[in-house]
Amino acid sequence: MIDKFEGRHRFLSNFYLHQMTFENILYPSSEHAYQAAKTLDVSLRLGIANLPSPGKAKKAGKNLELREDWEDVKVDIMREILNIKFQDPELQTKLLDTGYHELVEGNTWGDTFWGVCGGEGQNWLGKLLMKIRQNTSQVVGHPKYEQGAFVTWGEVRCRVAEVHWESGQWKYWIRPTAQGFLIKEDELKYTR
Repeated sequence: MIDKFEGRHRFLSNFYLHQMTFENILYPSSEHAYQAAKTLDVSLRLGIANLPSPGKAKKAGKNLELREDWEDVKVDIMREILNIKFQDPELQTKLLDTGYHELVEGNTWGDTFWGVCGGEGQNWLGKLLMKIRQNTSQVVGHPKYEQGAFVTWGEVRCRVAEVHWESGQWKYWIRPTAQGFLIKEDELKYTR
C-alpha cells in the first residue's frame, strides 16, 4: 500500500507542480485546476491559475462561491483533471510503476472525502488514480505474470513479489532468496 503522496510518490498529489491545460486555461498544478473549477467565472479561474502555489490555490478555492452543481460534478471534474495530468508519458510511467499497490491519500488535515485521515475516509483521490492506472495498463498491455505467481528463472522456482512498468516494459521483482532480483518478462516462465 502507498499511503502517503510524498517523497518519491509526490507526483500522485494534486500539489505536485506539473503544468496542465484544463478547459483552455494553463494551470501550474492539478490543485489549481480543481480549485478553479469550483466557479464558472473565467476571471476568477484565471486568478487562481496565476497563484504562486497549490496551497494558495486551495485557500482561494475555499473562499469561492461554489457553482450550483458543484457537489454533483466534483468527482467527475477531478477524474477529468487527473486524466489530463496523467497523459504525460513520464507521469504515466511513474503511475504504472506503483504496480498493484493500493493508493491511499493519507493525510493529517482531516480530508476524509478525497483521502483517509486517522483510518477513516472515502479515498476518492486514491480510487480515481487506481482507475486511471488500470485504464493506462490496459492501453500498454497487461503484465504476463501477476504478483504472487510462481515462475521459473533459469532453473530456480520463485514467486513474483512485485510488478513494475519501467522503461517501456514490464519488470518483475522475484524472490528466490531473501534479497530478490529485478527481472525482465522474457527471462521468466510459468511454473506450477
